[in-house]
This record gives sequence, structure tokens and C-alpha cells, in this order.
Amino acid sequence: MRLKRFADQLNRFEHFEVKSVILSKNQMREKILKRCAVKMAALLLMMSTVTAAESSLKAFATNIEPLQSAAYIFKVVFDAPVSPTSHFEVMFPHGFNLNNAVMATSEQLDGMLVITPQDSILIVRRERAEKVILPGSVIELKVAMVLNPAVLANDQQFSIVLKENQAAVERLNSRSAVERYDTQINR
Repeated sequence: MRLKRFADQLNRFEHFEVKSVILSKNQMREKILKRCAVKMAALLLMMSTVTAAESSLKAFATNIEPLQSAAYIFKVVFDAPVSPTSHFEVMFPHGFNLNNAVMATSEQLDGMLVITPQDSILIVRRERAEKVILPGSVIELKVAMVLNPAVLANDQQFSIVLKENQAAVERLNSRSAVERYDTQINR
């Protein structure tokens, strides 16, 4: 009889220990999952903050004299990818003459860049492009033969709209004085 009671107690003890270990493993899993979820949420929050802070537009010109032709250089960072079928609408402030703009180039964009001036907007299309530009990449877009206005204000607002088909994907604005592009400094 004692032996049977001892065996019953031992079984209950073993059963208790097994339950305790299983409970402990479940608690450990739960803690690990909670920690991972918190760390992932923090990481995603940091990444979205960094990504949002990265998009930018900066305008430079080879000549900042009134009524003179210049090449305009736009350094752009989009939050969205730039696909081979994407195009850009570069919006110049009032007074710039884009009728003689003849060429657009970029080392980052493959294919051929074709420009079409429409009033104060210069449409830049990529033809025969294959390369996707990843979000956060710096794109340097150069446009030649833009005639400066009679008065260059201290703060000019330029905008670039990234479009896919006819839908706007992202719009960037730059409101500041146009800086003179120096090939030694701006590389």
C-alpha cells in the first residue's frame, strides 16, 4: 500500500514537473515573441522616420546671372522607387524660359532622357530604360539651356513630381536660393 501511495505521489510530482516545464517554455516563447514584436515595431518606426527624412530636392545652376542661359542640376532623393516607365515633371518658378531647353542627362538614369517644355514645366521621360532606381538613391538630373528670369529671387521654389503613367507618385519641393554649381565642389 505504501508503495502504491508513493508511486501515486511520484506520478503527481512528475506530472506537476512536466506541466511546470511546459508552462515555463510557453512563458519563454511568449516573452521572446513580445520582445521581438517590440523590437520589430521600433525598427519599423525608425526606418519609416529615416526614409521620410531622406527625400529631398536641391537645385543648382551653372550660371545665376539674370537673362542668361544656364544648365540646371537637380539633386533628388525620392522615397518611392523610380521605375523604367516613370517620368518627371520639373516645375520652374515664374519667369524662367524653357523653350530652348534641349537636353537632359543623368548618370543614374539609364536609357535616353527626352524633354518636353510646357510653359513653366519641363517633362522628362525615360526611353529604353531598364534600371529601377531604389528609394533613397540620389539622382542628379541635368537640364541644359534654361534661360534665367530677369530677376532671380533669393528663394526660388522648384518642384519635381515623380509620375508613373499619369498618376503622381511623389512630389518634392525646394524653396531656397539657387546655388551656383561648381563641378569641383558638387561632385
